[in-house]
Amino acid sequence: MAGNGNQKLKLLYLLQILESETDEENPIKTADILRRLSDLGIAAERKSIYRDIDCLREAGYDIVSASGGGYFLGERRFELSEVKLLTDAVQASRFITHQKSFKLIEKLKGLVSKSDAKSIDRQLHMSGISKAENEQIYYVIDAIYDAISKDRQISFKYLDYTLSGEKHYRSDGKEYSVSPYALIWDNEYYYLAAYYKKHEKIANFRVDKMDRVRVLDTKREKSDEYKHFDPAKKAKSQFSMFGGEPELITAQIEDKYIGVFVDRFGDDLTLEKGKNGYSCVRFKAEVSRTFMSWIFQFGEGVRILSPKKVCDGVADMLTRVLKMYGEKND
Repeated sequence: MAGNGNQKLKLLYLLQILESETDEENPIKTADILRRLSDLGIAAERKSIYRDIDCLREAGYDIVSASGGGYFLGERRFELSEVKLLTDAVQASRFITHQKSFKLIEKLKGLVSKSDAKSIDRQLHMSGISKAENEQIYYVIDAIYDAISKDRQISFKYLDYTLSGEKHYRSDGKEYSVSPYALIWDNEYYYLAAYYKKHEKIANFRVDKMDRVRVLDTKREKSDEYKHFDPAKKAKSQFSMFGGEPELITAQIEDKYIGVFVDRFGDDLTLEKGKNGYSCVRFKAEVSRTFMSWIFQFGEGVRILSPKKVCDGVADMLTRVLKMYGEKND
């Protein structure tokens, strides 16, 4: 029989045909299956296809007999809606380069039929999205996770930009050695939270700016802050990963902003209903210029009540900005 040497591959090829070429709207007839297998150098008979379909069903594959004849793969490991959701996430991820994004999306498209993959192509809109340029991003993330699992420090060089937009190494190309704690997703970028001995505190480094990452033999250093370190709470309390001194803040907010504060601080927010359309909230945040800028967006709708040093810091920043805009331009 022609192609008899390939008979052991018949079941695998049949499954691949069902996965790539069929869905509810596009079943495949037995005659077309036989033709496709023949193109692959495998001779088969109708009865053997029926037996193979039953075998795949017994193995757990949801192969449906179409009402008009033929078969299609029903339930898949990933549904089309799930693949589209993942595709959108890859497109929106700024830390993934354009090239890596396209490669990932091509792999995602392989999880659905060719017909459904065309609908994914129609939703692609990546041209206007600002993306990272570091093609080593996957290897950097892998090295960080490897170091954390092995309780080891890492070293790397940190990229920055000149006024002309060119990349260069920060601090004249010196190597940073840090103890990695966790990767945190914030504002569409990945950040590494790590103990930096030079500053004796946990610092944040944008992962797509890390270059020449090496896992060292040196064990991680664990500061006192590490004992209470919670990546989720860290991400909530920081604003755009610009750290500052953590403070328990009390603020008076207009009721229409309650949802915004709940979205930002979640279960860590304490709310007391007030009067005249205002309520009192308490939350923990790391106070930085970015935090103050976040507060300023609400205008008169949010007022910091305590602690006093935070109130004074907000007032001082506003005074300096007003002075700057009040100065006459030369």
